[in-house]
Amino acid sequence: NFMLLPPHLSLNIFFDIISLSNEERKKIIMKLDSTITISIILAICALFAPSITAIINNRHQYKIRKLELRHNFITNQSNVIYANKYNVYKSFLEEASKYSMFNDYAKEFTSILACTQDALLLCNPETKKLLLDFSERFSNHTISNRDEYITELNKIADSFNSELSSLSCE
Repeated sequence: NFMLLPPHLSLNIFFDIISLSNEERKKIIMKLDSTITISIILAICALFAPSITAIINNRHQYKIRKLELRHNFITNQSNVIYANKYNVYKSFLEEASKYSMFNDYAKEFTSILACTQDALLLCNPETKKLLLDFSERFSNHTISNRDEYITELNKIADSFNSELSSLSCE
């Protein structure tokens, strides 16, 4: 409860305050002190509130932008990895198919081994096992007939497909 100035105070407040009793003077001064204090606090808050709000908003925007950039980087990196794997796997399967169809041993043999090495650089462990087994059997000429050769290629193609599918889902 704020005490209002007594009605007998005139416009010349200074002299009127002097003429009041000590108790009335203390009440008026306390009222003026609390009013001034509250006003000063509110003025300070009004000065600094926009700056504090701007700092909070800027930090939030910075964090959001950082997350967006990270997401874009990861997405682009995934797209590049997918494209590289797709091209290498496609080259391997094309060269392996040519060998199976034409049996031009010297040229196609080296081409398949080169494509196998490229695929080994990018593949996952399951596909790597299939490719190494294929490469070893192919180099040692232990794949006895065309059906066995095509079966091996189909296993590798399925593994490639699984690997690429898992990349496109990320």
